[in-house]
Amino acid sequence: MKKINPEIKGLLGIILAILIIGFILAASTGKLDKYGITLFSGPKIYDSILVSEHTKNKDKLIAFNIEAGTQKTILEADSISDIDISPNGGKIVYIGYKDDSPQVFTINPDGKKNKAITNSDGGKYLPKFSSDGLSLAYINKGRIFKSDPNGTNAKAIIPTKQQLQQFVSDRGEQLTCKDYVWSKAGKGMLAVVSKGENKDRFVLMMDSYDAHEIPFPEEFKMQVIGITAAETEDAYVASTKINDDFYAIFVIQVPEKHSHDMTIPETPEKYGCFPIYQSKDELGYPSMAPSQSAILISARKTEKDQKNEALFTLNIEDKKMSPVLAGFYTQIKTPAFTEGIVLESEENKVIFYDINSSKETILSENSTSVCLSPQKPEK
Repeated sequence: MKKINPEIKGLLGIILAILIIGFILAASTGKLDKYGITLFSGPKIYDSILVSEHTKNKDKLIAFNIEAGTQKTILEADSISDIDISPNGGKIVYIGYKDDSPQVFTINPDGKKNKAITNSDGGKYLPKFSSDGLSLAYINKGRIFKSDPNGTNAKAIIPTKQQLQQFVSDRGEQLTCKDYVWSKAGKGMLAVVSKGENKDRFVLMMDSYDAHEIPFPEEFKMQVIGITAAETEDAYVASTKINDDFYAIFVIQVPEKHSHDMTIPETPEKYGCFPIYQSKDELGYPSMAPSQSAILISARKTEKDQKNEALFTLNIEDKKMSPVLAGFYTQIKTPAFTEGIVLESEENKVIFYDINSSKETILSENSTSVCLSPQKPEK
C-alpha cells in the first residue's frame, strides 16, 4: 500500500482540524439548529409564548406552551420588561435595572447566565434580535444602537449623525427614535423617528447601509401607531393617524434596486411606501397574518358616546375588513407553532385566542411585554 506523503498528510490534518473547529463554532452559535444539531449551543425554548408580568413583590418572566398545556417561570426580578428571544430560542433579552439604572440583560431559557450586557446611562428599551440572530438592537437616549448579541461593538445607527446635524428646530424639538422593527427577510430595519408633535417619519435602513428617511412633505402631519415586518418579504406594515383627521395603513415594500445617494430627491413611492387603507375609525397596532394575504388590526368606532371595538382582518388584495372577535388590542402576534392569536389589551391583559375553538385563555392580567419563541425545528 502506497504511503501518503507526510506534507499531504499534515495538510489534511490541518483541514480536518479547521472543519471540526468550524463545526463546533457553528453548532455553539445555533447555526446548525435548523438541522436538529443542538448539542453545543445550550438550552433552547421552542413553541412557547413568553410573558413578563408585574406582581406585588417581583416581576416574572413566564413561558407558556399552549399545545402541551404547561407554563414555566424562568426568572423573578425587581423589573422585567421589553422581552425578546433570539431566532434559535437560545437567549432571552429584556430590560431590567442594575444600580437603579435601566440596562439590557440577557438570560438563558433555563434561567441561568442572567447578566447585564450594557453599562451606560440613559433610558433603554425595545431590545430586539435581528432575524439572523447575529445582531441586537435597542433604543437608548432616543437613538437605535446596534451591537453583537452579547452587547459588544455597540454603535448608534438611527438617527444617523448626518440626520441629527441636518435637523434644526427653533422650537427646541428633538429628533428621537420611538420604535423600530427588524426585517424578517433582509438585513435592514424600519424605524419611526419623531421630529416633533404629530410629525413622525419612517426611516429605512436597507441591507445594513446608512439609514434613509422616507420623504413626506414637511407640513405632513403623521403619528405612527405601530409597525410590523412581513414574514417572508422585505416589507413592512404601519398603522398611522394622519392630520389629526383620519387613520391610514401604509405598506413599505423595500425596492430590490435602490439608491443610497442622499442627494437624489425621492418620493415615498420610490421606497414602495403607499397607503392601502384609510378610515375615520381609530386603528391599533398591526400584525401580518401568517399567509401574508391579510393584516390583523384592531379598530374602534365611537358613536353617541358608545365605543364599538373589534379585531379585524384586512384583506390586502380587495381591502375588505372582516371581524374576528370583540375588543381593542395594543399588541397582536401570530405564533407559527399553533393555530391561534396572542393578544394584549389596553389593560395589559394577555390572551391566547384559539382560532379553531374560539376559546380565549388569559395568560396574564398585568403584562409588561410579550414575545413568541421560534417553532421547534424539524429533524
